[in-house]
Amino acid sequence: MLNKNEIEFFAGGWGRGTCNVYLSSGFIDGWHHIAGVADGLLLKIYIDGKLMETVTPDNNASLFSKANWNLGRNEEFPGKRIFNGKMYEVKIFAVALSPNEIAEIVDNEKQKYK
Repeated sequence: MLNKNEIEFFAGGWGRGTCNVYLSSGFIDGWHHIAGVADGLLLKIYIDGKLMETVTPDNNASLFSKANWNLGRNEEFPGKRIFNGKMYEVKIFAVALSPNEIAEIVDNEKQKYK
């Protein structure tokens, strides 16, 4: 998250491209499911099961990187892009999920947090 009104997702190292979504002012006042998907060709962000942004990286986004995986912060620039909030039941999948798989997860998770 760059600021309270934006979510950023990137994979494969700095400089390959980022996928940003600008949020409404009331967004942080409730539960949301956020999914970042990197399939090697595209970066995508889904919010609550809806595709919000798609970006083609500058180079194919290889997920094989010497940097550690991070959520809510940036490995390459410590102290930058810090998420201040709570994350529950974070999952990282070995393959890119389809829109239908993401929608199914959202439907199941919504029941837990209503």
